[in-house]
Amino acid sequence: MSGGVRNVLAENLTADGTDAGVRIKTRRGRGGVVENVVYRNMVIKNIEKQAITIDMFYDVGNNPGVDQTSPEGIPAIRNITVENLTCWSADTAIVLRGLPDSPITGVTLRDIRIAAKKGTTISDVRDVTSDAMSVTVSE
Repeated sequence: MSGGVRNVLAENLTADGTDAGVRIKTRRGRGGVVENVVYRNMVIKNIEKQAITIDMFYDVGNNPGVDQTSPEGIPAIRNITVENLTCWSADTAIVLRGLPDSPITGVTLRDIRIAAKKGTTISDVRDVTSDAMSVTVSE
């Protein structure tokens, strides 16, 4: 994501057995801006990890040389919408993880139905709105 991603529409998608459903990933040192991304009308099932993940600490554990204290290369993620998503069976429903000095902003989750083993984790995120959202957690 170091070059940035803007103004993307992904719609009418079906996935079975993928690593993740909706995934936006970056980390400190990559820089760039991810903004104005819409996922619409998705049916996903048998997701190995998260149904929805927006992660600004992606793969940090596997890259110990990345300076996680540097003010250089701080990415930004804003204005992400996920609407009309149905997920049958994921390990984790939702993970939204921003940076303390660059929180994710403007996330809209609308008409979401997820069945997962684990629930939702949100940290360093501002302006999250949800409407008609259901997360069912069961082992």
